[in-house]
Amino acid sequence: MRPDGSLSLFTYHLLEALQGAGNRPGDATVRLSNLMNHLGKAVPESARALCRAEQTPFFDAATEDFPVALLRGGKGLPAGGWAAAQAEAAARIGRVVQALGERSVAIGGDVTGSVIVTGDRNTVQQGKYNIQIDQASGLAIGDGATVHRGE
Repeated sequence: MRPDGSLSLFTYHLLEALQGAGNRPGDATVRLSNLMNHLGKAVPESARALCRAEQTPFFDAATEDFPVALLRGGKGLPAGGWAAAQAEAAARIGRVVQALGERSVAIGGDVTGSVIVTGDRNTVQQGKYNIQIDQASGLAIGDGATVHRGE
């Protein structure tokens, strides 16, 4: 685990890699090889520096080098590469989502503009107040919403 207890070293660096840490300036996609290269370097370095431990990811890539993510929504890395995008990526990683139990999540940090998908049907809707609720009580949605409880 990272010293702040938020994520494992592997997960933290995986999230970095999905945002372009192992890519070159101008790359628009993250490929499997980008993930493997970044994780293979960053995880052991962090384990030694932060935890005084050894951790070496193992990869079995007997497949093609396929894309796994779009970088920055398909815009790609800026001309400055990962160094120019790193602060933005760290802010996104800081919005930690953790499963606390069956069908529950706790969301830490500001999630303004984020898409959060939960439930069996996993419907993603974007826009102000788009929501589908199968069952709820005491729920208030919207600007200045007030809960009125019936007696």
